[in-house]
Amino acid sequence: MKKYKLILSLLLILLIAGGVFATLGVIDIQKRGSSAPVDPTGPTGNQATHSSYVDEYVQYDTVKLPLLRSEFPDVFFTMNRNSGAVEFFTVADGVMTPLEETGSFKVTVTVSSQELPAEIHYIERDGHTFGAGLYTNVLYPGAYLYEYAFFKLSDLFGQSGAASGSLLLTVDVNASRMYQNEKVYSENFILSPDKTSAKYYLSEDQRTVDTAARMRTDYKMFTDDILAAEQADGRTVLFFSSRYYEMFDRAGKVDIFTSGGTGTNTDNGREVIDVYTLHFWRSEGDIFFFRRAENGFTLNVKYGATGVEETLRTFTGDLEKDYLIDGQYLFNRTSGEMLNVVSQTPGSVNLTRISEKNLNVDLLSVSENGKYLVLRGADSKKKAYCAFVNLESGEMVSYQDSVFEYVAGVNALDDGTILLSMAASKDPTSTSYYQLVAKAK
Repeated sequence: MKKYKLILSLLLILLIAGGVFATLGVIDIQKRGSSAPVDPTGPTGNQATHSSYVDEYVQYDTVKLPLLRSEFPDVFFTMNRNSGAVEFFTVADGVMTPLEETGSFKVTVTVSSQELPAEIHYIERDGHTFGAGLYTNVLYPGAYLYEYAFFKLSDLFGQSGAASGSLLLTVDVNASRMYQNEKVYSENFILSPDKTSAKYYLSEDQRTVDTAARMRTDYKMFTDDILAAEQADGRTVLFFSSRYYEMFDRAGKVDIFTSGGTGTNTDNGREVIDVYTLHFWRSEGDIFFFRRAENGFTLNVKYGATGVEETLRTFTGDLEKDYLIDGQYLFNRTSGEMLNVVSQTPGSVNLTRISEKNLNVDLLSVSENGKYLVLRGADSKKKAYCAFVNLESGEMVSYQDSVFEYVAGVNALDDGTILLSMAASKDPTSTSYYQLVAKAK
């Protein structure tokens, strides 16, 4: 992979030469911001218009697939839907570098009496493991009920996993989520230490079939965020399930379940009933989650020590339409208000400093340490913007141009590195991507 010091005009010439953004012409991206620290919640402050995006960039890379997050904060990977090939990259200090995999292996799991094989590529670091693999009925003909399955390899929860050497293998069978960071895993397996066999991790008792003659995918669900929460907490295993609701009349209802573990697991105890969205957070045994409410929703906590539930905050609007969730952060797409749902630390980004015409944010990433934020949005005039924010100092820089309509993903890292994945078209199945790596100041 070649690396280039980015000159924006060169980037656009390259894209146009390749048939990308052909209708946009050469673009002079405008920068708005202040070199001096400002309060993101304060007034507009000193705005200066600059004609260059070059100052922010360290590297431009052509990686013709979307970059997806791994369990390691500085490691990303790509997956080819045609071949199943996986490549890893580190992104740090404004530079993206290929990372050699630790190894690969083949494994077959049984789902709905169908055998789904995949080749898993993985990396090991500091005693932890992350890997990914792909099944499609084109790569592996023979399974009739499933066209696609994404395999994720990670550490098994708690000390028992580390002691046994076993790993956790989770599977998402929804092809529309292939290039999304947040997946929903309906199948979960314990992978043997020699990586040759897999058996179900959670009980399958009374799991029924759906209209496609497959086992219900909403019977036991993990997401990437709650997998990370489980590994950090290491207590009882929590997961989502809609098993107590009819498939034809469940209205999106879902519960949080608790698993008692091997030997005592009845797998039928609802920890929290009827939560709003597939998100929860854990801290010292406490569980944070959302509930529907009249004209909005609430943030609630169930205390692990007492089992008592308390409403912490009330919000107006529709959680799924008016807000974005990234890690522990809830962000209002139009007001810029944000909240760390676990620490209850509020914050805000003054969106009028980016555009005075009702900016609506649709992509957001906050670094794990809570210091950096990157967003993409469009205003009422359909103008597209990207902004980098230092949440500690209050410094913000923003850029406007129609080129940002092609941003398919944003990532902010703890060291201030900003990663933009730009697609060659607005088609979510686009096969050409350009990774723009910047270092926030």
